[in-house]
Amino acid sequence: MSAGLAGQRVLVAGASGFYGRNLLVRLAGSGAEVLATSRGPAPPGAPAGAWHQADLADPAQTAALFAAFRPQIVFHLTSASLGGLERANVRASVAADLLPTLNVLEAAAEAGVARVILPCSMEEPFPVADAAGELAVPETPYAMSKLVTSLYG
Repeated sequence: MSAGLAGQRVLVAGASGFYGRNLLVRLAGSGAEVLATSRGPAPPGAPAGAWHQADLADPAQTAALFAAFRPQIVFHLTSASLGGLERANVRASVAADLLPTLNVLEAAAEAGVARVILPCSMEEPFPVADAAGELAVPETPYAMSKLVTSLYG
């Protein structure tokens, strides 16, 4: 994976989560200039390198981060991963999954980012529509937020 990343500015959003921490390990030694970001501080044992605490649900913080770092590649891994059916998860999923993604996509477009990697979730319905054109309905608020972010992406 690291081939071709030498000299590239790579932003890993959601770097304190499971995927983010493992991605940082994979990026180590790639020759890329990596900036890790998350809502919280760098976790203990995080790979050495630049770490920036930011809430990407805030459009101003997101725009400032992109303006300062000028990433060429973005791995957007930010998520709350709330899988329950509780009604409170609707607002929480929008705040933690959908808003950060929209802000990252907007900032990336504004900054002319070459590539945004936006992983999906296995909770998202796929295909989105069946052969008759009937739309799949996600089973949880988290799955709905992830589906919408994938469609925006």
